[in-house]
Amino acid sequence: MPPTLVLVAELDPLRDGALDYVKILTAAGVDVEMELIKGVPHTFWTLPGAFKENCQRSYERVAAFIRKQSL
Repeated sequence: MPPTLVLVAELDPLRDGALDYVKILTAAGVDVEMELIKGVPHTFWTLPGAFKENCQRSYERVAAFIRKQSL
């Protein structure tokens, strides 16, 4: 598996599954970066008006991860 970034919404009903996935990838030797985005629901990514700061930080985190992989 390639290096992986997992952004997890704290209030996501799928949160625990995402955290388990990170554990599985890590145990398999995959280079994994994970960030828990506090206070947001599953759909926060599509609601930048409601979660402006969290969305902006998450977009920047993804862009930085992609740049890092391109080096």
